[in-house]
Amino acid sequence: MRDIWGNPSRPADLEVSNPPPALPLALSIQPGFQIIFVNFERPADPDFEGTLIWIGDVSGFTPGPQYLAYDGPDTFKSLRQPGNVKRYVRLAGYDSFGRTGLNITSEYEVNVSGVIEVDF
Repeated sequence: MRDIWGNPSRPADLEVSNPPPALPLALSIQPGFQIIFVNFERPADPDFEGTLIWIGDVSGFTPGPQYLAYDGPDTFKSLRQPGNVKRYVRLAGYDSFGRTGLNITSEYEVNVSGVIEVDF
């Protein structure tokens, strides 16, 4: 920049950051028949764009592309799963600034119901 006399200003740095959205509020994860229902309140963050939902088949899984079950703006999702299995669910919200440095929930264990075979 230059002042009104044409003198240049000294260089300046400006570092800007935007924290990712907080963890989802009023989070509800419920099993159903071969399905998992995920429901939560939309964060108050005006930059909120969507949610990532990961579903793993082992406890302690690290969220990654192989476990991604949903990526989008919905705050209610029904996600199909095989019946009679245990699944582990994790979520994170993201905003218009990207999907890095996310606040990822702890793991939620869900027992998905299914058909029980009975021998007569």
